[in-house]
Amino acid sequence: MLAYQRQYAVSFVRGYMSAYNVYNQRHQIMQDIEISSLDAYIEKFCREHPLEDSGAAALALMKELGATPPPND
Repeated sequence: MLAYQRQYAVSFVRGYMSAYNVYNQRHQIMQDIEISSLDAYIEKFCREHPLEDSGAAALALMKELGATPPPND
């Protein structure tokens, strides 16, 4: 993964998770995550799932952190 691709993916995942935090204020999923850990998780996810996109990385991380999916209204 190139540096600009990693930066894009990390920015996307952080934005996605921030939106989740706004939606679900009782379970803040970003408060205990270091950016370096987030970067490493995304790097590993992308290496293991080369055909998936940043959205899939965000959903996988959120699931691992115990986030519940928002309702499909």
